[in-house]
Amino acid sequence: MIAPAGGNQKDYQMQLIIDTLCARSAARPEQTAFEFLSTTGAPLAALSYRALERAAAGVAAVLRARGVPAGARVLLLCQPGPDYVAAFFGCLHAGAVAVPLYPPRNRLHVARIVSVLRDAGASLVLSSRQSIERCGAFFAEQGVSESMLVAVDGDALRDAEPNAPAAQRADALAFLQYTSGTTGDPKGVMISNGNLAHHLTMLNAWLGGAPGGTMVSWLPPYHDMGLISGLLAPVAGGYPCVLMPPESFAQNPFVWLDAVSRHRATISGGPNFAYGMCCKRLTDEQIATLDLSRWRLAFNGAEPVRQKTIDAFATRFAAAGFEPSAMAPCYGLAEATLLVAGREPHTLAHGLDVDRQILQDEGRAAPARDTSPMAGGDAARWRSIACIGRVTGDQHVLIVDPESGERCADGRVGEICVAGPSIAQGYWRRPELSDAVFRTVRDGVAGRAYMRSGDLGFLLDGELYVTGRLKDMIVISGRNYYSEDLEQTVTATQEKVVQNGCAAFVADDDERESLVIVAEIERVERHGNLNDVVTDIQKEIWLKHEVNPHSVFLVSPGQLPKTSSGKVRRKACRRALEAGELKVLAYWNGAG
Repeated sequence: MIAPAGGNQKDYQMQLIIDTLCARSAARPEQTAFEFLSTTGAPLAALSYRALERAAAGVAAVLRARGVPAGARVLLLCQPGPDYVAAFFGCLHAGAVAVPLYPPRNRLHVARIVSVLRDAGASLVLSSRQSIERCGAFFAEQGVSESMLVAVDGDALRDAEPNAPAAQRADALAFLQYTSGTTGDPKGVMISNGNLAHHLTMLNAWLGGAPGGTMVSWLPPYHDMGLISGLLAPVAGGYPCVLMPPESFAQNPFVWLDAVSRHRATISGGPNFAYGMCCKRLTDEQIATLDLSRWRLAFNGAEPVRQKTIDAFATRFAAAGFEPSAMAPCYGLAEATLLVAGREPHTLAHGLDVDRQILQDEGRAAPARDTSPMAGGDAARWRSIACIGRVTGDQHVLIVDPESGERCADGRVGEICVAGPSIAQGYWRRPELSDAVFRTVRDGVAGRAYMRSGDLGFLLDGELYVTGRLKDMIVISGRNYYSEDLEQTVTATQEKVVQNGCAAFVADDDERESLVIVAEIERVERHGNLNDVVTDIQKEIWLKHEVNPHSVFLVSPGQLPKTSSGKVRRKACRRALEAGELKVLAYWNGAG
């Protein structure tokens, strides 16, 4: 047991997750903790609580044999599956600080991983034999010694006898969650044992996660939502989780809902785009085979939530027994461990129609009244914003003016700031940035420090609505992309593009956010073959960032709105494009 880090909290039972695993192994050794499926949904393997404890002890023994001390950072590059689960719990068992990352597939992936390795000062890299054989030479090119790469997919690691985990304090780090963006300046969010213990109890209270339930997850375990909700919350709550490879959903969304149906899952979820894909790609015949009646909480987060998608999913899958009250919009971020707010259980998700122009010009949510879209008013005038719900647990949210720091009244848009025991300790080796993000906003009454989320939203009747991002961070399919990185890729690889003449932003079609690139072409190149340029931009963005632009526009020089200091004004560029004010020379649309 550990003591929580702050006062005035609810009476949450605070226990290290590794201690919880050991306790479950002792009490219910043969009970299934995880079941693993193939990309087609076929059963592959399972881990009982005892098998997981032994596997974790085996990984911990390897770390100790390699001289890895408590508090040392260890990168996890395993494929999602039994080895990833064992590696993460093995780090916790040894008192090492896990750094979850995605397994590399090529030289570019390795270069990104090495930048995190160096930032974290990692002592070791845990991966699979196959990954090490495929990418070992790439690591060597980056100056990473072969001795740092350790395979944890051998049966020998499962032979270790259970032993007591390393003693740990509440303020010691459990893991570093590096943000999923493509920036070349990685930031590791420091999650302590106390953060994690508090958050898992709070999260399961919201999820309804308890013995008797079942979770199904295809979410990547190297992102916060997949790691916290899919790997850690089930062990903390004492219910099994069925894990699928992330690519299984991308290849065939039916596999996800089929697993929810066959395993009688009570909890599952994903980003908003996942529900939209299910609506579009599943056939009536496939839906007829599903039974979603036991799915009591379908969380929807990690990217902007669309009320249109929520309504479409509820309608499309009603025939399969899906209850609209199961849909649970939520909001969170790695800096808060995961969850900040979510719809209360057994209530219907709903949206709010607000005047689009007033929201944009005045930063105020003016709800639709008599002239709402339903009443026959001008639909283009209104913007529908999904209600996220109430702040969860004993956390606190303030909406503040991002410039003055003053608290915003209800219905006024400002920066979402969060306080509570789940708030991270800061960014690894970034003291100045940590102070700016985690400690500059304070409640004048209680004196507590609030973390600045960088997201914009408002509170109304005690419920949170998220309207956008303070900074130009792009979120697509649950992944973060920095506009500057995407723009730099274009200008660095395309000689015909004007330097500092590119804007990357998102287009909103009320279902999901799509990436748009607008680039100025050098004057002397305007009459050349520009079709090759737009296709090259699309290919380079995919190669370096693994995201497909929805559209690429080439425009005349001087077209992009800029500040007096020459910085591209992305929001103004988007408005100009939508208004037809830009002179487009060439165009590429990935939608066909």
